[in-house]
Amino acid sequence: MNARQFRKRLEAEGFEFWEPIKGIRVARRANGSGWEVVEKHVVKGADLMLLLARDCVPGLRPIRKIGPEPIEAVSPWWDYDDPADRGSAIRSAWRFMEAVGFAWLASPRAVTSRAAREQWKLIVTDHVEVTGRVVCQEDGLSLKQWYRLSEVLPEIEPEEVLRLRKSAGRGWSKRIGPLPKCDMADMEAALAERAAKFAVEWDP
Repeated sequence: MNARQFRKRLEAEGFEFWEPIKGIRVARRANGSGWEVVEKHVVKGADLMLLLARDCVPGLRPIRKIGPEPIEAVSPWWDYDDPADRGSAIRSAWRFMEAVGFAWLASPRAVTSRAAREQWKLIVTDHVEVTGRVVCQEDGLSLKQWYRLSEVLPEIEPEEVLRLRKSAGRGWSKRIGPLPKCDMADMEAALAERAAKFAVEWDP
C-alpha cells in the first residue's frame, strides 16, 4: 500500500483532507458536535505512526481545539529502514486503523488511558479534566480500609489518613482532581474494589 491508497481509503470512510495550519495536513470527519482526526506522521527515512484525535488537531502545543471535548492518541511505531519497506509500514498502519483506530475515534473514552496503552499500545492524552469529591458513606471503618483510600487516590498521602479518619464521623469528604476524564471510570472501579465504603461524586 502506498500513501495515496491510504488517503483514498480514508476518503472512502468519509474523511476529508484539511490543512489547519501551513505544512500540517490531516484527515477529518464530523462526529456529532465534534470531529474525528487522523494524521499519518512520518519521521523522514525511518518510521511511521498515526496521530488520532477527537475535537483537536493532534500533536500541536498549545492545543488546537476544534470541538468540545479534545482527546488525542499516538499509535505504535512501524519501522522501515529500507524505503522499499514503506509500503508494508503503511499497510500495517491501515490494519491498525481497521482493528483499533476507527473504534477508538468513535468512542475514545470507552476505555481508560491505561487500558488503551496495555491493550493496543495507544498513548492517550485527554485534554478534558474533571473534579469532584470522595465521600465517606459509613462510620466505623477499619484503619486498613482507610489506608486503601490512600492507595487509590494520589491526592491523599498515607500520613493524612489518621486525620481524615478522625473527622469522618462529622460527615467527611475530600476534593479530588483534576483528573483526565478518560481515567475517571478506572479510578472509580479501583475505589470500589479497595475502599467500598467510599463514593465519588463528580462535578457537573
